[in-house]
Amino acid sequence: MDDYKYLIGKDNYKLSRILERALYWKRMAESYIEGIGMKEQTIIDTICISNMVCCYFSDIIRLKEFHPVDTTNRIKVIAYGVFWFIRTGPIQLTDDVSNEQIFINQKIAVHVIMSEFFRDFQTPEDEEAHLNLAKELLYCFKYRFYTPQSIELAIYSYLVGAEAINIIH
Repeated sequence: MDDYKYLIGKDNYKLSRILERALYWKRMAESYIEGIGMKEQTIIDTICISNMVCCYFSDIIRLKEFHPVDTTNRIKVIAYGVFWFIRTGPIQLTDDVSNEQIFINQKIAVHVIMSEFFRDFQTPEDEEAHLNLAKELLYCFKYRFYTPQSIELAIYSYLVGAEAINIIH
């Protein structure tokens, strides 16, 4: 984290806020891993999570400098966090696992998106649509090129299509 000392104090980013974000991602990963019963087959690399969070804040600072905004909206926060989470791959497998379990970092990223924006199902159709979105996001995170901006656009597009954009603003 030595290279990221400039983050502390910049744009009111206190060390506690950076640590809070790292703990958020660690807790989300732990929750998902425990939920699928893979606690014994994984390690959460906290150094990778620290690096991921520093990369995230570095991007957000550059974004705020380019676009004069005071706060970052929730979709952008999650999109940039997801991008850096997958990019750094902080969850490491320690045992032989099935092919389905190999993409655990990508699955956690999808879990974060879905739990942040799509946890409430109004109808069975909503649930089916949300599951289809999760499946498509996972496919893209596994096999396609993506950026924080494309993740952000995917979330916005889905929310607009679902007429649910007002739930986050």
